[in-house]
Amino acid sequence: MNSLILPQSLRLGAAALLPRPFLPTIQSAILSTSPISRSQTKATKPLPTEEQLGSELSYVVKRTVSQGLPVYRKWKAGHTREIILVKKVEGNRSRLVEDLIGGLGVAGDRIRVNPTTQHVELQGEFFDKTKDWLLQKGF
Repeated sequence: MNSLILPQSLRLGAAALLPRPFLPTIQSAILSTSPISRSQTKATKPLPTEEQLGSELSYVVKRTVSQGLPVYRKWKAGHTREIILVKKVEGNRSRLVEDLIGGLGVAGDRIRVNPTTQHVELQGEFFDKTKDWLLQKGF
């Protein structure tokens, strides 16, 4: 008798209140066998290989396992000091430091190579600039 008084959405439970997914639309778009038109793809130039970069620059910044740049932000002193870490550098790290000083305009006393971890450390707000600079160089 109670089922006749309650609305259908309450009789079916909480699942009836959730919006229905557009699964058939998504499946048809993903599983479509039609070729992708040229207007949908971006034309990008191929990235240089590690050997090409290493011969030109004498150092290589390798990508992470998830294909991201190994640039990290570390906060010190209660979020008042920012340190940018560039990891996975192979080759001449001091040459990378010189190029970062020239490319980013970092003062020489605000950048160093950590002698223990061999990471390049920058003091200041250079996170986005560093990532953009590395992308511009082809890493």
